[in-house]
Amino acid sequence: MPFLSCYILNVDLIFAPDLILQASTTGAESLSIRFLLASTIMYIQAFAYMGYTALFLWRYQRRAQNNYASFNPDIFDWLWIVQGFNLVIWSIKTASGFMSDNIILFVAGDLLIAVLIYGIGMAQWRNPKLFKIADLAQEDSLVSGSGGDPKLTGALDESTRVSLLQSVVHYMKAEQAFLDNDLSLRGLAEAVGVSTHHLSEVLNQEEGQNFYNFVNNFRIEFVCGRLKEDRDIKLLDLGLNSGFSSKSTFNSVFKKHTGLTPSQYREKNRQ
Repeated sequence: MPFLSCYILNVDLIFAPDLILQASTTGAESLSIRFLLASTIMYIQAFAYMGYTALFLWRYQRRAQNNYASFNPDIFDWLWIVQGFNLVIWSIKTASGFMSDNIILFVAGDLLIAVLIYGIGMAQWRNPKLFKIADLAQEDSLVSGSGGDPKLTGALDESTRVSLLQSVVHYMKAEQAFLDNDLSLRGLAEAVGVSTHHLSEVLNQEEGQNFYNFVNNFRIEFVCGRLKEDRDIKLLDLGLNSGFSSKSTFNSVFKKHTGLTPSQYREKNRQ
């Protein structure tokens, strides 16, 4: 609708471009006001869509963290960087739109748009799965679907949550479920015999963390223990055998939890 309104405001100019030339020579005030109004609508629309995109991205990130434990967290770091880059671009475009004599800002905005488009294209070409988390939509619908049954969604009392958490922790340690790089909230919930909703509630309220951090804490603890036992173990093999789906995911998660890369951590413990 905002897009169409800009065209409706200037429909006569679209089909009669001589009016633009006439306006530029006579300084028609009515046309200037219409151009300004159309530009304002366009800029408001851009920032509104950016706000919606940020909200969508935040929700998507939460869904991933609440359902999966093996995706690369850098996915969302990159998406937020793209979002910030987009904000800079439209801030420049807006400034240039209200400063008609500043051609530098206008050109800079267009150049940044080209850089953003080609940058995203190249990144996606080099790694087609860069911005993809497999089956997240399906997993989320299953978790959301359990919300319709009052027996599944009723809030648990504290003693029940504590008991369930103990069962989950015992299962994770005894079965080393965290070593499965396909482990999901649904899979763990089925293994311990609870609903996905209740498992998520237990982790959030009793552990103060989401499923992603809960599982990866076990993985990092396991990796650190192995590094202390065998200082010459191959890091990539260790990471893949500890439940991480790729080298990049292993390095990123390990550094986020310890503040060091796996190789830095090993060197530190050799001293």
